[in-house]
Amino acid sequence: MIRHRILTAIAFALAVPAPTVAQDDSTLRQDRLAPGFVAETWNANGYATGFAEPNPWGEYTAYLMATDADGRRSWRIEQYLPNPGTDFRQGSTMYLVEGDTRALLIDTAQPSQNPDDHSLKALVRTLLGHENDGSVRREPLDFAVANTHGHGDHIGENRQFGDHTIYYMSGDWPAGAPGNYVPVKEGGGPTPHGDAMGSIDLGGRVLRVIDMPPHTTGSVGYLDVAHNMFFTGDAVGSGYVWLHWASVAEYAATMDRIAALTDGMTDLAVLPAHFYQIAADHRRFGPLGHEYLLDQRATAHGVLDGTIEGEPYYVVGPGAVWAGTGSARMTYSLARLDPETGANYRAIAIPGAMAAAGQRTDPRYAPLFAMHTPLFLIRSRQGRTLYLLVGSHAALLIGTGLGAPGLADMVEPLKGNVPLEVALLSDHPAQTGGLAQLSPAATHRLRGGETIALGNAPDGTPITLTAIPVDSGSVALFSRSDRTLFIDDDEAPAGANGKYDLIYSRRSSEWMVAPH
Repeated sequence: MIRHRILTAIAFALAVPAPTVAQDDSTLRQDRLAPGFVAETWNANGYATGFAEPNPWGEYTAYLMATDADGRRSWRIEQYLPNPGTDFRQGSTMYLVEGDTRALLIDTAQPSQNPDDHSLKALVRTLLGHENDGSVRREPLDFAVANTHGHGDHIGENRQFGDHTIYYMSGDWPAGAPGNYVPVKEGGGPTPHGDAMGSIDLGGRVLRVIDMPPHTTGSVGYLDVAHNMFFTGDAVGSGYVWLHWASVAEYAATMDRIAALTDGMTDLAVLPAHFYQIAADHRRFGPLGHEYLLDQRATAHGVLDGTIEGEPYYVVGPGAVWAGTGSARMTYSLARLDPETGANYRAIAIPGAMAAAGQRTDPRYAPLFAMHTPLFLIRSRQGRTLYLLVGSHAALLIGTGLGAPGLADMVEPLKGNVPLEVALLSDHPAQTGGLAQLSPAATHRLRGGETIALGNAPDGTPITLTAIPVDSGSVALFSRSDRTLFIDDDEAPAGANGKYDLIYSRRSSEWMVAPH
């Protein structure tokens, strides 16, 4: 069966009329299909839904990105698998580049759902075995494989290449690695797995290994200086990078180093491992370049120093946040930020403006999108959380934290032009510690039944919070219009039962907590 499919695909490549591509076309393009491959179809949100016609390569398609003056070619290879419960497919991107003496396949994407029918190895051999016009190449190059990181959607078909060298990241080295794995790390040198390569020489074309944690500990990129190409895997994302399990400070240090390493490479093409994501949903920035790396660096530092506010990242859930500037975004965890260097306070806006249409109608998040009042969650590095509600007449800060410096600088731009008021839910130091830094128009030490009016929400809904006694020394604040309860500690008052859909405490860093 596999032989029949491969021969069919090769015959298709030769039979389909295709314009001859000049052997010297070094301008990088992303829209030039390789002969015999089929274009994707897309939905309104920028996700691939399938292929425009019957595809002899099943899950795969390929684009010829560039051919340099010496005939060395570079391809982008896409794999799309059905995404259960959606109308789109999950894509992973690979790259194939030629030198003078051998070629290199960068990543092997997801485990194929039809490994016996549509061989990635056969696809690579077909690209290398044909000229740009589809005619047969007399002496095709052999190839090696290089991975960017150890996640399954990028090493999924390594199993096909047991007869080829696979350059694998020393920092992500797997237990029981097969004998064809060769470690790589920036600069090369000794590792527990043998001597690592610091660059991969393809003959007339050298790719330098660049360490790029912390999406994974061992994440690497492959920098081709001569061709202005940087193959980055998931290390800087594909419009946004997943780091909600990782250190933002480590990422900022990585991006500082990458910015210095690529300084002056203004025409650099950043080639990530989920190419479709660049233009999906709200991310409509086009192909990524050097500016994207600088934007990622600015985002990481902005999150650390508190100058960029985050928003809920609904794809993952209440423990994950994302933020961005310019063409870049990153996910992170507020809780993991607590011990990291930088500002004493970081804020997120709830529910945020970056949610996709489907997330706004997701029943799991309905309480958030039913809220009327703009809400900011402000997390201190001391592990305490404050809440700022903004109305038309006043903004209300619930709690002032343990007193770390910088509170006024954080609150002032968030509250806008309205006066600031403060509500203290108890006399606990985590409620009162930062009060001396502020000059509020009013400070509320409430008793049960007392109310605070902030004017109206942007949609005209009146904002009034009512104090509900918890015990003799503390109260909770309840917003009837938002069905939201703010508490000092982790215990909600019995008098609020059944009245609220969201509960926020000074200990929680999550942007959505439902009643138990």
